[in-house]
Amino acid sequence: VLSDGIPHDIKEIRKIMSENMNLSSNDLGMLLPSGTQTVFFNRSTWAASYLLKAGLIDRPKRGQYVITEEGLKVQKDRSINLNISYLSSASPYPK
Repeated sequence: VLSDGIPHDIKEIRKIMSENMNLSSNDLGMLLPSGTQTVFFNRSTWAASYLLKAGLIDRPKRGQYVITEEGLKVQKDRSINLNISYLSSASPYPK
């Protein structure tokens, strides 16, 4: 969603992601066991958090995200397994 290098609003990002993943309204409405938020909202928020901490995306202002130069490099490198382990080790921030 962010590969165009333009800042996008998180609502727009979630909409495009859900369309690309062919999620149904039932999928999007599934709640966490706590019942406080949807699974999709929760997971997309965590994904943004991990990508931000790894320096692959930036947040130019609240609720907006943009891919970084490092993020573009990682996106093009098909040998990288982009998972939590990778994101945690790639983080430029102290652990």
